[in-house]
Amino acid sequence: MSVQISDERKVVDGVARTKNGHAYLHRDHVPSWSQGESFVVGMYRRQLDRVAKVMKHLEAEVEAVRFDLDEALADPDGPLGDELIAAGGYGRDNRKTLAGVLSTLDSEVMALTVVKCHLVEVRRTV
Repeated sequence: MSVQISDERKVVDGVARTKNGHAYLHRDHVPSWSQGESFVVGMYRRQLDRVAKVMKHLEAEVEAVRFDLDEALADPDGPLGDELIAAGGYGRDNRKTLAGVLSTLDSEVMALTVVKCHLVEVRRTV
């Protein structure tokens, strides 16, 4: 619930904030269990969409690295392509390289597993 209130601003009726910014729900506005479950399901679906988006980006980066590799194979005396060079650990800070996209994928999948654990817990508790 705290994520819904603070990050996503989903629950606004009955929310009071302390001077420190902590959110409290009045007991008349506490969502039902099914509403709470639907919040978690929504978070899970949004995170799945984020992972799918990163996967599309990853596919494009792999294609770019493959293109550079094919050029290097065709012309061994030519320079190596930027995407091929950046595919190693040198490009981790840049999200537009293969290594950067893999790092982003790692973070997004980790977030997905956390949300999935919450969803499993909500459904097991009922």
